[in-house]
Amino acid sequence: MLAFASVCEIAIREARSNEFDDVAALLALAYAEYAPDRGSERRSDWDEYFNDVTDVRGRAEDGSILIVAEQDGRLAGTATFYPSRCASSGGDWPAGWAAIRLVAVLPDARGRGVGSALTEHCLGRARREGAPTVGLHTSNMMTTALALYERLGFVREPEHDHNISTDLVVMRFRLDL
Repeated sequence: MLAFASVCEIAIREARSNEFDDVAALLALAYAEYAPDRGSERRSDWDEYFNDVTDVRGRAEDGSILIVAEQDGRLAGTATFYPSRCASSGGDWPAGWAAIRLVAVLPDARGRGVGSALTEHCLGRARREGAPTVGLHTSNMMTTALALYERLGFVREPEHDHNISTDLVVMRFRLDL
């Protein structure tokens, strides 16, 4: 007997302002697994980072574009796209680069292509606006994201890495378009 997996269509679009709280909650759920244990030397840094991750309204004011993925009638993922005119505010990128930040997928929606669809959408936007390069940061603990970005052709720039602690490295990647 053959089994067929149902493939649900993914709709990618810009978030509406009345969805910002839902997107912040989605980000909180998606990033929660990376939180260090209470009492960890990295906990205060994490708390500051987590507040930044979930500050959807703040990013909406900096020229970035909040993208969401809908699947099965609900928000399943999000990404923040920084067009080349404002990418420096998303991570101190060279002039002209676009950037992608905070790609996140709900834990129960992973493995269905949502992260890929969000990233590909951002790359398409960057190409349409004529950006020569797209940059992003990720960390060594985000192994699924690392695999996705490498599969899409992003190249690591280790000279721009940031060692947060002995076991946490924030890595910079670029994709020349």
